[in-house]
Amino acid sequence: MNKHIEKAFSNGKAFIAFVISGDPDLETTQEIVYALDKAGCSLVELGIPFSDPTAEGPVI
Repeated sequence: MNKHIEKAFSNGKAFIAFVISGDPDLETTQEIVYALDKAGCSLVELGIPFSDPTAEGPVI
């Protein structure tokens, strides 16, 4: 496992945020990621927009 991911889970729990890349634009995505980091988010998952969201599987 990546050492940064191991560090994020070192206390047993981690807060992982999910952000759609480029929504509404790349500059805003960058600002959001930096804000999440500053707010204490452990990890940020960047999603890639896809034309058919149902192809990703059922909604949880």
